[in-house]
Amino acid sequence: MSDEAPSKNEKSTSPTPTCDAEKTDDQMVAAAAAVLQIQENPPDIFKLDVDCCEELFEWLSIKDLHSFGQTCKRMHRIAGIYFRQNYPGAKTEFRSDGIYYDSTRLDGFMEFIDDISIETYDSNLLAYIGKCKSLKAINFKFLDKGLKFDMISEVLAKVENIQIIVGELKEKDLELSPNLKRLIVNWSCNAYLLFKLNKCPKLEHINFPPIEGRFKGMERFFEQIPNIQSISIDWRILYANKNGFLQSNAKLDTLIISLRDDEVDETFGSILNELHDRGFYKRLHLLQMDFAGGRQQSIDSFASLRALDGLLIANIETDVIWPLMQNLKTIVIGDFNDFDLTTLPSKLPMLQRIDILLDTTMDVIRAFIRWSKDLKQIRIKSTIEDVETILDLTSLNKERAKLAAASKVIIYVPEDVFLAKKFAGGVSRSFIEIKRFESAKSDLFYS
Repeated sequence: MSDEAPSKNEKSTSPTPTCDAEKTDDQMVAAAAAVLQIQENPPDIFKLDVDCCEELFEWLSIKDLHSFGQTCKRMHRIAGIYFRQNYPGAKTEFRSDGIYYDSTRLDGFMEFIDDISIETYDSNLLAYIGKCKSLKAINFKFLDKGLKFDMISEVLAKVENIQIIVGELKEKDLELSPNLKRLIVNWSCNAYLLFKLNKCPKLEHINFPPIEGRFKGMERFFEQIPNIQSISIDWRILYANKNGFLQSNAKLDTLIISLRDDEVDETFGSILNELHDRGFYKRLHLLQMDFAGGRQQSIDSFASLRALDGLLIANIETDVIWPLMQNLKTIVIGDFNDFDLTTLPSKLPMLQRIDILLDTTMDVIRAFIRWSKDLKQIRIKSTIEDVETILDLTSLNKERAKLAAASKVIIYVPEDVFLAKKFAGGVSRSFIEIKRFESAKSDLFYS
């Protein structure tokens, strides 16, 4: 397709859409669409309105969408905005030769990418990241000595989420991100910065460092970050500083705790329930990351928690008898061995979302569809070999229709599975819909 320069008459009647970061997506799409409509003798595909373009994009892989967007400047704008709006879960990564999502190079969408991972410093990094005008989140997998925050200060000024897995954050770096809302850092080298967070007045979420012992002044810690809504913390750190938390005036929405099975004792439930009763937090998310865990004692302790809202469990032992968890809304399951997942719906009456990280069966999906009335999402991250058998939409839709007052369920699957179902007969029924995993936005609880 050609992208010839407009004539003088066209210039006088239609401004060419710009990549002004201040414009909303809707404004940018409208501007691009306006140019398409008035172009003299455009190719037939340019006669399609934006809604038709978006319907076409539904049939494309991310790789094909990116290729489509490289045909001309106008389609680049429409495809790029569609990518930003419809692929919030597509985590992109900077590499030495470009920006990628998995094995797909996405350099053409740089100005539309809002979340990127940076593994290490490279001489090409500054040129690439400078073109990412929409960035809201950066994950520094390894912040080495070659990259300093002041080198990308213009980008950091707009960033809202920063994660540093390995590397040292400096006090002056906090001042470069006045719009920062979420900060996840390896604090081991500079835990003192926890008490310098007043430099980030909009901060809503932080993690606590995995350092043994008490933090002095914990009862006053939250006064410096009045907008804080959630924290993530290792259970050992919370236990060591429980008195400081109990004495603080913080009112969190969500408390996220990571722990191992052998750390759950008789004080576990009582401390967390007391913190909840005093108003320290409203909702509790537990991340049980122990792949040798999932024993009966720890799961029974989880059931005693009055505010348990989300649970990530890396392993469930085969002989566990799952207790009633009255308020649990989200569960993420890793290895469940030979544990029968079909028994869970009756034990989780408020469940709204389940993520299954490993292989699953039609019986498991059918059980949740049939009995979990409030269920809204099923996320299946692993590859599904027998797509037709496991995701028989007609059969699942009939099961859902039997459940009175049941909500519609969206099943998120890998892109290859989504496209296979799309071409095989559709991805939507009245009670069931299939979407790409990448279209589900990651959150603090699970990413």
